[in-house]
Amino acid sequence: MKSLFVFLGILLLVFGAVWNINLTWVQHPEMTNRMLWITYPWQCLGFTVSYFAGAILVSFGIYK
Repeated sequence: MKSLFVFLGILLLVFGAVWNINLTWVQHPEMTNRMLWITYPWQCLGFTVSYFAGAILVSFGIYK
């Protein structure tokens, strides 16, 4: 069960990182971080939540 939490957490971290890189470097390289948060708040919130959820799952899986 611990390894499942770690695996899902790493999967969420990778998903958030790919989403972030796609939004910031591929689709809109000309925008700053502040401009992205103003223009695409739900996408930015989405990958931020993905980072935190992944980190929590990995931590829970390691320390459980």
